[in-house]
Amino acid sequence: MVFDHCHNRVYAALSERCNEQLLKRFTKRTGIKEVISFSTQSSHGKAIYHTNVMMSIGDGFAVVCSDCISDVTERKQVMESLSTHHEVIEISIEQMEEYFCGNILNIRNRDGDALIIMSDSAYQGFTFTQQEILKKHGKLIINSIPTIEKIGGGSCRCMLAEIFLPSQETTL
Repeated sequence: MVFDHCHNRVYAALSERCNEQLLKRFTKRTGIKEVISFSTQSSHGKAIYHTNVMMSIGDGFAVVCSDCISDVTERKQVMESLSTHHEVIEISIEQMEEYFCGNILNIRNRDGDALIIMSDSAYQGFTFTQQEILKKHGKLIINSIPTIEKIGGGSCRCMLAEIFLPSQETTL
């Protein structure tokens, strides 16, 4: 699942790791107002196993591989929904599969500065124009993690967890 926290929405690529009935139960329990689920297909003919492989939603932008959304109606729904509140950066299936361009994460540091975390592979996979669009939305933090990407099959987004709890001052 990929969350659009600002708009109380979740996007989910259905697969063996994302069941539609469990998705509905989860969103009902957590108070998510809108669920946008869809079918996907990789270049190998299989469903995309994690939504964050093909999509990332940040503050004011969204990266998405719409070409892998196999149903035309679902693709249109996803793109219309994303473009309502985000500057959409479309990536190709090659950018998704070979460079992990969909597997990035927008966070804020302690000072509230927007950061966009991605691998060196993802950065190299984005076109110059796509890089410039991303830079408008935050400072790019680029990490070289070839072993994780080649052997683990994931990228930067997979190694990070988002926390959406009220801020608390801590002293050590």
